[in-house]
Parts: sequence; C-alpha cells; structure tokens
Amino acid sequence: MQILAQEMNGKIQIIMLISILVEGFNILGNLVLVVGLILAEYFQIQKIFQI
Repeated sequence: MQILAQEMNGKIQIIMLISILVEGFNILGNLVLVVGLILAEYFQIQKIFQI
C-alpha cells in the first residue's frame, strides 16, 4: 500500500508541475498579447500625429 501511495504522490506532483507550467505559459501569452496590443495602439497614434 505504501509503494502505491508513493507512486500516486509522485504522479500528483508531476500533474501539479505540468499545470503550473501551463499556467505560466498562459500568463506569458497574455502578457505578450497585451504588450502587442499596446504597441499596435502606440504605432497607430504615431501615424495619426505624423499626418
């Protein structure tokens, strides 16, 4: 039973690690998206003022 419990614990830790990594990538992706949108807005404003 103890070996089974340790195996389950190991699997749970791996699953938690994967979910944390996925969450991290989601946050990074959102940051990139936000920065991209801000830059796009900024460049559009620059173009308006140049004309």
